Amino acid sequence: LTQICHMLRTGGSPPPYEDVHQVAPYVPLAFDLGQDLNADQVAEPRLFKLHTRPSLLAERARMIIGVREPVAMCISFYNYEVAMFGRDVIGSPEEFVMHTMTDAPFHLMREGFELRSELGVLFLPYEFLVKHRKDCVRAIASLMGIEPLTSELLQSVLHHSSRTYMLENKEQFANGWTFRTLEARNRKHAYSYKGFFPKPAPKVTLGLSAEQVDASLSPEVQQAVRNRWWELCGKHIGCRTYADMLALIDMQAT
Repeated sequence: LTQICHMLRTGGSPPPYEDVHQVAPYVPLAFDLGQDLNADQVAEPRLFKLHTRPSLLAERARMIIGVREPVAMCISFYNYEVAMFGRDVIGSPEEFVMHTMTDAPFHLMREGFELRSELGVLFLPYEFLVKHRKDCVRAIASLMGIEPLTSELLQSVLHHSSRTYMLENKEQFANGWTFRTLEARNRKHAYSYKGFFPKPAPKVTLGLSAEQVDASLSPEVQQAVRNRWWELCGKHIGCRTYADMLALIDMQAT
């Protein structure tokens, strides 16, 4: 998502950068990285990334709220943490999902769904982005005020945000600059876990098949995750399952 937004605002040809967090600050780490959140950026509109639900923000801005099927989200998060810290530190998938992950993503899903019709909000399921990337890029461009979205710009954005391109340039999406800067500024504690400092790990991977997701967590833990989604999100928005939520969004869009 960040790459799509950055490509759109720079006309598909951004100046070179080492780490995507340099051009779109991750708000919780900005102070430790020495970044001024009030400063101008390389292009407009300014971009910021965070995982905070809207009701906890001091100020509102245009927002893209990305969500994903709960079990796949948990496994993706687990694999990323293991890539940074190692399995010995993170533990098994079941331990991580049941005892380490917070409820924040489920609260974010609920609030994002409830805000989806408000001006300046784009509620964007990962599944839609994978299946309907062109339409999603058009929606993002509209939210950002990028007009006109020419066919040349659209194709450039699609190319530079493709899995193939990002895997070939994975260093830009692996937090390398972020972790080096934290270490150089003696701020390693800002991203440590159990006393361990992470190593760079690509945010972009080959992806998870349904079979890989099923093999990663026991049926009992998968059901526990879906129960948490129901309690914290589903029953408040009138959707029994995440799939029901997607179907409702799809129906309302048509």
